[in-house]
This record gives sequence, C-alpha cells and structure tokens, in this order.
Amino acid sequence: MKGHVLTVAICLFMVSFSPFFLQTSAQPSILPSITFNCLEDSVEIGIDSPLVTCEIENPTQYVEKIELTSESDINLAHPEEITVGPGESQQFMIAIDSTSAINYGDYEANISAKVVEANDIAVSLITSTESDSFIITIPEILDCEVTMGQGGGTIETGEIVIFSATYRCDGNRDGVVVNAHLELFEHGGSSPNWPAGFIDKSPPCDLTVNNGDGVASCQFTLETPDDISSEWKGCMIILDDTVRTTDSCNQNTKLQLTVKPKSTGLGIELGGNDSIIEQLGLTKEQLPIIGGAIGLVLLIGIGLVIFRRKNREEEYE
Repeated sequence: MKGHVLTVAICLFMVSFSPFFLQTSAQPSILPSITFNCLEDSVEIGIDSPLVTCEIENPTQYVEKIELTSESDINLAHPEEITVGPGESQQFMIAIDSTSAINYGDYEANISAKVVEANDIAVSLITSTESDSFIITIPEILDCEVTMGQGGGTIETGEIVIFSATYRCDGNRDGVVVNAHLELFEHGGSSPNWPAGFIDKSPPCDLTVNNGDGVASCQFTLETPDDISSEWKGCMIILDDTVRTTDSCNQNTKLQLTVKPKSTGLGIELGGNDSIIEQLGLTKEQLPIIGGAIGLVLLIGIGLVIFRRKNREEEYE
C-alpha cells in the first residue's frame, strides 16, 4: 500500500513540473528564476526619503508570482507578493517606519524574494530565495517642550518674580542630560537680553532622558533692579542649551513681564518717560487756570497773614 502511495506522489510531482523539465532539455536555465536587487545601499532618516526602491527582473518565459519578505529591527512596509510577466521587470517600494527605532544608530534591513508560482503552478520546491540588504541610519533626536506656570505681569522695580515650569524632553539616546534655564528677552529682540540689575536666582533645573523621555518640574526666580529710569517690557522663557529661537516673545511658551519705575505716594513715577504733568493727567490748556487758582490761594493766604499781624499790633497798643 505504501508503495502505491509513493508511486502516485512521484507521478503527480513529475506531471506538475513536466513543463519545466521538458523544456530544460531544449533550453538551458529555463527553470523559474529572478534577478533581484534594491537600488539604495543606505538611507539616512531626516535627510533621505524614507522609501527604498527594489527591482525584480523575470528572465524566463513564465508569468511568475514572487513572494516578498523582510527582516529588520525597524518596521518595514512593502507588498507581500508581486507578479512579473515573462521577460519583464517590476519595481516596488519599501517604506521605513523610523518611529519604531528605539535608539539612534545604524540598522540593517534584509529583503528576500522567492518565486512561488510559474504559470499558476506552485514551484517553491524548485526555486531559490534571492536576497539584498541596505542600511538605515537613525540620527540622534532630542525634542523638548515646556509648560509654564502662573507669573509675570506688571510689577514695580525691585520686586521679585517667582514662577514654576515643567520641562519635558523626548529622545532616542539614553543618558542625555538637559539643563533648562531662564532667559530674558526684550520685546522685539531675537536673542536673550539681560539689562543691568536683572538677576537669575533660580536653582538648577536638570533632567535626564531615559527610556525615551525625561521630565523635570522646577522653580525659577528673577530679581529686578532696585530702580530703573524707564519702563522695561519683555518676556521670560525657559530654554535649554540646544535651543535658540528668533522673535522669542512671539512664541506661546513665555510669560510676559513689564517692570515699571518706582512711584511716589501720589502715583507719580520718578524717572519715568512721562512728565509729572502727564502722569497727573493734566493738559496744557488747563495749566493757566490751575496756575491762576494757585496764585489766588497764595494771595489770600498772604492777605490773611498780614491782617492777623495788624490785629495783633493794635491789641498791643
């Protein structure tokens, strides 16, 4: 019984592949086959396109169905199979998912292609696997953001500003230490500006990136000068050593700050840009009337003093 089963299996095998074996005697290398290669040897994410082009050529006279597989520590997307006509070639794309890389560095990708059908006949038992590879380079990435607490506003010179902020960084290299610090920008300026008397008294704010991220909640303290000659307007921003932005007071993550010169008990700022008359809310047209009223009061006062003196002299006589 076993002999009959084996005989039937051999006969089926010979019938299935008889077209290839019969043509082999007349034409050499007529078995199903392909030539396969990828056009890029290496890809650097962030500089090159995250797509790699590979090409398959069918040198035979069969319509071939080719199975595609890949192996890499980075996720790759590509067709599972393609069909190539006799004497034709066809390209396909491999998409690289760089976000699946845990760390920066070089990753190897191996792509394999194998003919599994020829003219709708399964031929995987008599075909070989063709392979090619390329290198994927993942650069070092560090992306940080800050969430500002309450603070800033309008204060008088000599006051201290205290606020909190949370600094968070995402990166693909463990052990990176980031120092977040306070910077002062004047409105319209594109770089930090620290006028005389403005002093950063904040404690260190350091964080370490591990397992892809790091976070630190810190307190920041700004001392303002004891006195200034004119109003100062700007903003406070938290940055790290790798970040510099233009027009920084226009960005969302900042605290606006206005520092005014000290004022008198009447609400008059000493040394300000506005004159005392302007700070009192007076106009030039009102000055003659106010001056006349002050003069009249002075005359009445002088008259009263003279009148009292005369009365006293008459009493002594």
